[in-house]
Amino acid sequence: MSRAEPRQRRWRPTPDTAIALTALALAAGGGGYALGAAGSSPTITACIDPATNQPAAIVTTGACAGGQTPITWNQIGPEGPPGPAGKDASVEPTVISLPAVQKREARGKFRVRVVLPASGTYLLEGHVDWTRKALAADVPAACSITRAGPGGGTLDTLNPTIGRNGPFAGEIDENALTTVAKAPAGPGGVQQLPAPVSVFFGCTARTTITFRDWTFTATPVKVTSVPKPN
Repeated sequence: MSRAEPRQRRWRPTPDTAIALTALALAAGGGGYALGAAGSSPTITACIDPATNQPAAIVTTGACAGGQTPITWNQIGPEGPPGPAGKDASVEPTVISLPAVQKREARGKFRVRVVLPASGTYLLEGHVDWTRKALAADVPAACSITRAGPGGGTLDTLNPTIGRNGPFAGEIDENALTTVAKAPAGPGGVQQLPAPVSVFFGCTARTTITFRDWTFTATPVKVTSVPKPN
């Protein structure tokens, strides 16, 4: 009795799927070097989950789990036209930034979230502008960068004071580092994605303070340990 060959499925990535594929590639290779580190094969293979029609894993060795459909694409595409001259990498290294999140104004408090989709170390940078009304006394503000989930908590705190005799507008900047650990390899050596990690930036103060145009970015960075001098 002959066995029928599995039917090939057509799969076209949506914009959300393209972001997921990028996250998978980051998880598979570690940071911005995922495509070059995905293996010695000139192609990359992802496993499509039939329930969501979304990529579930990057296969570096082994095969997709049962019921998943493999798709492949080339690591290296055709050469494109020369781009503009960039900055000297020895002076300022190139990094990959996640999109900044911008919101409207809010009186007294705000909070914004960014999701870290892949393993690695991230530099988190928050910024917010503020304005004030006439104050009878100085107003303390409380700002923080926090992380949800296992290993989470407060990553950094900042407590500026907005003076009643000071300027009527200003800004607050805060930053922190956090690391998302790699997920263990699954059956057949398939590299699994880590669970998405949410990080937050926010401030609170009295309602006489208005926060505006806040941004929060997460930039993957490479951390190099420096030995202590003898």
